[in-house]
Amino acid sequence: MPFGVRCPTEWPGMHCAWHYAQGQRDVDGHWDDLTKAYRMRQAGSRVRRADYRSNESFELDPLPCWQHLDRNEIRRWVLERLEQIRDDYSDLEFLGERKILAQPIEDRTMNPKRSAAPAVHCKDPAGRKEMRDAYRQFVGSFYAATARLEMFLRPQDDPYYFPSGCHPPFPPAVP
Repeated sequence: MPFGVRCPTEWPGMHCAWHYAQGQRDVDGHWDDLTKAYRMRQAGSRVRRADYRSNESFELDPLPCWQHLDRNEIRRWVLERLEQIRDDYSDLEFLGERKILAQPIEDRTMNPKRSAAPAVHCKDPAGRKEMRDAYRQFVGSFYAATARLEMFLRPQDDPYYFPSGCHPPFPPAVP
């Protein structure tokens, strides 16, 4: 089954890859208010694209993890990742922009996956095991801290009160 596009810059929808790769911060585009178009059609009005399309502009800030980088460093990093993506997936089949845009927006897959989402999204089994083990340790620490709380230990008496990233459960309601 073919995938969407060969590279993020070829995606016909919204994305920031092209702007980061070009070192641009100003983004100009348009917004199609399809809800407005639908309501106009429902009311029996003739609908033209100009009736529901508006022009939008905004400034693209660096991602939080790139705040310390200048524009050229971000550009270089993004270009390297885009090249890596092209190389890693060069042997796959892709639909391309034209075929993606030709698909009816209402189409859905014939047999959607009904299983629950995995607890950890990771291609590497060792990484998945590491994340599961870290989560189990976190839960164990939380339950141990809850047990200590129930024994009326005060936080200042216990340096390992609750693991970082969580807070104690609410105390039971007293009528």
